[in-house]
Amino acid sequence: MKGMIRAGMAALAAVALLGGGAARAEKPLTLGVSVGLGNVAMEIAVREARAQGLDVKLVEFSDYISQNEGVNDGSLDANYYQHLPYLESMIAAKGYKLVPIALGYTSRMAIYSKKHRALAELPDGAAVAYPNDPVNTGHALLILQEAGLITLKPDVGTKATLRDVTANPRKLRFRELEGSIVARALDDVDAAVIYPGFVAVAGVKPESALYAEKDSSLYAIRWVTRPDNAQDPRLLKFIAIYQGSEEVRATLRRLYHDLIAFPWLEQAG
Repeated sequence: MKGMIRAGMAALAAVALLGGGAARAEKPLTLGVSVGLGNVAMEIAVREARAQGLDVKLVEFSDYISQNEGVNDGSLDANYYQHLPYLESMIAAKGYKLVPIALGYTSRMAIYSKKHRALAELPDGAAVAYPNDPVNTGHALLILQEAGLITLKPDVGTKATLRDVTANPRKLRFRELEGSIVARALDDVDAAVIYPGFVAVAGVKPESALYAEKDSSLYAIRWVTRPDNAQDPRLLKFIAIYQGSEEVRATLRRLYHDLIAFPWLEQAG
């Protein structure tokens, strides 16, 4: 399988070297990323790219909206922070002309707390925060159901809302917050449902989750750009470097422990 992976990386890199023109190649590749743990690994890929003559500029954002707007209006070449259900919801809501062009890693969304060490310790009436965008709200509620804390209407799926909660035996109090600030709310709530990449910013170890979802494959993040930029040789080369870097993967495993997987490797195999 490793041979196939290397062949796939080589093919992607070969595509990256074709076309594009010298003028474009001279410009730095500008990528939008969210503030979070994963950027440690991203910086490694940037360093490896520069060693190969490719200049990459990372632009960090603290919100979920600006990155898609930046790619859509051309101020960013691409972004790397969102899963497919979220991207599709934003395209439908905002009319963005964006396309996913490659897989990134997937990290399991989980329930975290600074005040309690186990789900059983959550008191009746506990305050639980989660992201307020429709896709991640549904995702968080499904995890709370999987953890046995609530019950949702049958087959409600990823579009679940509070209206779909049919049982809440502990009388949990829900707080829907902007996704980028949910982790910061851990000082004020009993628990929060959030991705592990954000909790380190709040001083919480990603591996300390009270509960982590069992399957996160639907929520692998994507490399996203505009249709007219999908064959940008700089972008394709950088994705090949990132996906092919053993140091990038080792760093992500160290940061996320058993909460991370690399679906592009499975796809290549």
